[in-house]
Amino acid sequence: MPLKIFIFLFLIFPFLSTAQEKLNFHKVKIDKGETIKSLIKKYQLDVEDCNLQKFYKLNKLTPTSKLDINKSYFIPVLLFDFNGKSIRSSIDIDDWQVAYRIDLYNKKMLDAGKRKKNIKDSKIIWVPYHELYCKEEIVVKQTSKRIFPIFGKKYEKNSSIG
Repeated sequence: MPLKIFIFLFLIFPFLSTAQEKLNFHKVKIDKGETIKSLIKKYQLDVEDCNLQKFYKLNKLTPTSKLDINKSYFIPVLLFDFNGKSIRSSIDIDDWQVAYRIDLYNKKMLDAGKRKKNIKDSKIIWVPYHELYCKEEIVVKQTSKRIFPIFGKKYEKNSSIG
């Protein structure tokens, strides 16, 4: 009997964990002629190895795979419930800069027509996968310029401060 339970869990568990993982990612339809890289760029995600590898894994694809116009695909954008307070408390992070970039990302997606509603109205936060899981790549990129919104749009990107 224990052997049957073990075999059952061994066979079923990977499907359960994969299904649950996919429920947390945003799913999109593609446009005719779209490639994996153009889809990633369309959603203003870094075309870095981390995002591409996650896209391949989520959709069970390889780097040479072609996208099918009749299918929907998961993109490396995590979906979190908004608790009505803040991005940081909703996704359980302490880093203000990460929360700020996530907020900007959601506003850009709304402006680009990718999102239908803002975070407060939809109660959903879109979090680019690389913001939480590709730390090594982000650190290298951020060392050249830091963003200081307190100085206004014209002077917020300043590489000589700090």
